Amino acid sequence: MTQLALPFFETPATRAPAREPEVARERGPVLVPEMSLRAVEPREPLHLESHKETARRLAAAIRDVTRRTVALHVTDNKRVLISQKREGDRLVVRVHHVFLRAEPAVLDALARYVHRRDAKDGALIDAFLSRESDYLRRSRNRRKTATRPQGKVHDLESILDEVARDHFDETISLPRITWGKRSGVARKRRSIQLGTYEREESLIRIHPALDREWVPRIYVAFIVYHELLHHLIPPVERGGKLHVHTAEFRRLERRFTAYDEARRFERENLSRLLSAR
Repeated sequence: MTQLALPFFETPATRAPAREPEVARERGPVLVPEMSLRAVEPREPLHLESHKETARRLAAAIRDVTRRTVALHVTDNKRVLISQKREGDRLVVRVHHVFLRAEPAVLDALARYVHRRDAKDGALIDAFLSRESDYLRRSRNRRKTATRPQGKVHDLESILDEVARDHFDETISLPRITWGKRSGVARKRRSIQLGTYEREESLIRIHPALDREWVPRIYVAFIVYHELLHHLIPPVERGGKLHVHTAEFRRLERRFTAYDEARRFERENLSRLLSAR
């Protein structure tokens, strides 16, 4: 098994209708940094298109109410569920990922609440958070594996971002990524699992055998891309068995920009990989 990160989603600027000429201003773009979606609760089914659409809708609603360029960040902040600050003409808004589960009426109330803290909108948001108390409790109690993406040679975070930017057009939720633990001594193996994806934690692990100067960055990127596909494409059950490498999976895998180069390196260096620690 072998898994992602991206740039940001942007909507074209349009002009907001002016109620009063002195306060009229151009609507700025909506910015939803894809990296901000890493926080999405991994124990819930990751409905990627739904999450993207919800984030897009909320950011646009805030923009329309405030008439400012809006940068929306979805966070895992356990104490502050909603925050905002001005950065020049841009409004930076941070909301907990629980709001990706909200219905349109709650999103609209949240947008108005960011602009003007109205008690009626606050009560609607409080009622929603009360309904989602179990989700919030699971989010606050879950323990995450500590990650170590920076290796001696390769930086997995930057590779993940690069792979996402080069192969995906829109914002997606991203898993975390880390190097696996090194074994104490080098040993000859008959097989080696160069990457794994843990859906429960939304976490990619890359074998430390790849953190070598003789292993090209493009090959590490291929393994990361493979595991990213596992993050995006859930297993299919057929005949009581889970199939992870479906025909669709293999088709997308071959779309990696340097697929032939990566496979050639793998064939030519398999013995070195098997003996690396």
